[in-house]
Amino acid sequence: FGLENRSRDNYPAALGRLLGNRYQVKNFGANGATLLRQGQKPYWAQRAFERAKNFAPNTVILMLGSNDCKARNWQHAAAFKTNLRQMIEAFQSLPSAPKLYLALPTPVFRDRWGVRGAVLEAEVLPKIRQVSTEMSIPLIDLHQSFQGKATQFPDGIHPGPQAAQKMAEIFAAVVAEPRR
Repeated sequence: FGLENRSRDNYPAALGRLLGNRYQVKNFGANGATLLRQGQKPYWAQRAFERAKNFAPNTVILMLGSNDCKARNWQHAAAFKTNLRQMIEAFQSLPSAPKLYLALPTPVFRDRWGVRGAVLEAEVLPKIRQVSTEMSIPLIDLHQSFQGKATQFPDGIHPGPQAAQKMAEIFAAVVAEPRR
């Protein structure tokens, strides 16, 4: 969201360039989507979710939670961990048996459009960490990686080109096969 040349500058595109021809990277994000099934725009009901599963991925990075911080969504907070477990299980049950990673969302530097940084930090991130531990799903901590880097998020929430590139570098370091 908000990138001048989104198809070139988003972090999945940058990740694809970093990983090279041995990988096919696809972006199955949905703007404004929530992990919460009862949220305003559940990822579960988005075509992107079905496309992600039909892609038969070998690797999946799940990064949801920022839009869940909106008051109208977070009223269903009690279901967040259950819904996250269900999302993980939906991908784990695919015939392609993908390797899964949970990514902690980047910081909210400016509350906008109902997204609340205090809720993300105090409630969403701990729940993601708990599920990561309970289900032995590796965690990629983008939240910590971008602390103090507000200038890389022009609207205070979405990454600009520099942050998107850094996100891609972090993801590439985690998912790329070690070189021999």
